[in-house]
Amino acid sequence: MPQFQTRENDGLLTLRWVQQGDDCLQKGNAPHAFANYQQALPLAAGSAGLQARLGEAALRMGQPQLAVEHLQRALALDSKLAAAATNLGASWFALGDEEQALAWQRRAVEIDSALPVAWLNLGETLRERGDNEEAIAAFDTALRLQPASPIAHYNRALARLASGDLPGGWADYEWRGLAKPNLWRVGHALRWNGNSLAGRTIRVYAEQGLGTELLFASCVSDLMSRAEHVRIECEPRLARLFGRAFPRATVQAVASTSEEAGSDWGKHARFAQPECDFESPLGSLPRVLRSDWGDFPRRRHYLNADPALAQRWRARLAGLKPGLKIGVSWLGGIGTVDQRRRCPHLAEWAGLLAAPGSSWVNVQYGANGAADDEFRAATPQGVVSFADLDARNDLDNLAALLSELDLVITVDNSTAALAAALGTPTWVLLPRAGSWRWFTERNDSPWFASIRLFRQHTRGDWGPVFAATQAALLAHPTRRRSAA
Repeated sequence: MPQFQTRENDGLLTLRWVQQGDDCLQKGNAPHAFANYQQALPLAAGSAGLQARLGEAALRMGQPQLAVEHLQRALALDSKLAAAATNLGASWFALGDEEQALAWQRRAVEIDSALPVAWLNLGETLRERGDNEEAIAAFDTALRLQPASPIAHYNRALARLASGDLPGGWADYEWRGLAKPNLWRVGHALRWNGNSLAGRTIRVYAEQGLGTELLFASCVSDLMSRAEHVRIECEPRLARLFGRAFPRATVQAVASTSEEAGSDWGKHARFAQPECDFESPLGSLPRVLRSDWGDFPRRRHYLNADPALAQRWRARLAGLKPGLKIGVSWLGGIGTVDQRRRCPHLAEWAGLLAAPGSSWVNVQYGANGAADDEFRAATPQGVVSFADLDARNDLDNLAALLSELDLVITVDNSTAALAAALGTPTWVLLPRAGSWRWFTERNDSPWFASIRLFRQHTRGDWGPVFAATQAALLAHPTRRRSAA
């Protein structure tokens, strides 16, 4: 507890407000914590500890600019507050200033090299910048100090996977169920860890977002060849697609798993299930089935569009001008910082969309309000939008359209995974520090044979990415791809 330089009665009152704030913060109620700390502020404005508490509460409230103001005051009063330094780094990161974020995280571990959260935050900042090897070293230090930290294991998993360490990455990835409370929907069967499935039934269930579900579902065919029967619990929007892809499995639509929908997938941790021998979340399948690069099958697709819907889209696309029919999706990510990193400025699309010999089709999901209007304004060449296409909720119809396009060009989002799972040639524009799913330094994907990756080499510089994409497009054959 900090020493407050006030009169005795004021000190007792200040202490009460601070203790109440600490209790609220511990219980996860940051707004009430901040309000309590504010009550103490007139009595102890010169307390570094109080300013640091206000900063931490503001950061947890999602107000990083306010957090920066309080944390800077705290560090001006006491430059040796390692917790304030690491929170300041996290605040700058939330504001999109990675250089300031990294500088303050490095400062935090200099102040207190025995503070696990400082090493954890340093590792996460490095990982988000694409500096995976240095990030892994920081997570290693955090785990030496706090070996059972789920979030340190989980974040190290993402860095290990991105750098290509499949065995180590998948092992750490198993900590995600503790790092992300309510992630898994647990039944009563044994957890599958590679056990023989001969004559057995296994239940697999979705987790995380739609794109992740599509990625991991590429492992289900392996289970089908091993097990007597497979039960799949999936996002409702994917049920028809999975039913066609895995006709011998039992496919059950369950409450939405998508982070985009904001649902709480694991709210009911245990529930009645038909009898089965084993169960597994989809994200745990690769630990057994994709532990080596040679384990990734090079099949063109694993999903199939509805034939009748595909035929209708084929006829509609035939009515567009001659040349390539290209789907375009320009928005992805959850939260402002993630979107800012993943998505080029809308004006940067204009040159690519002006490439001759192509018809561009809007396959962006969701009603994005001003972002949609800005995209149309920034791309006067025109992108065809079909008013009856609900690209967020009717994935069977979207899949049929994607299957009939010659090409899809998109940022990193669930449309990329869906188009690639259907076998449609898919070009993904990636920031320098892209998702672990695309690994590093690759221009292809072991998950999907039809993916081609166009990567940033300098953070924030999309110019070379669009130049390379446009050059590849101009060299693209204009004939329709074979239906095979």
